[in-house]
Amino acid sequence: MKIKAIITSLMVLAALAAIAPKAPALEKGDIAIVEFNIDTTTKFAFVALEFIPQGTVIYFTDRG
Repeated sequence: MKIKAIITSLMVLAALAAIAPKAPALEKGDIAIVEFNIDTTTKFAFVALEFIPQGTVIYFTDRG
């Protein structure tokens, strides 16, 4: 009886994980760098080519 309850619980958890909303991930080509200036201070500008939901954090790095 205990094994049946454990298996049922695992199946319910797996089903919930499958339907839970997932955070959208940005992919290559979703943003583009349109301006870059390193004269006095490093400045750059980018444009979003796809919808980026509010609260999305984007990190830019020169480390690849």
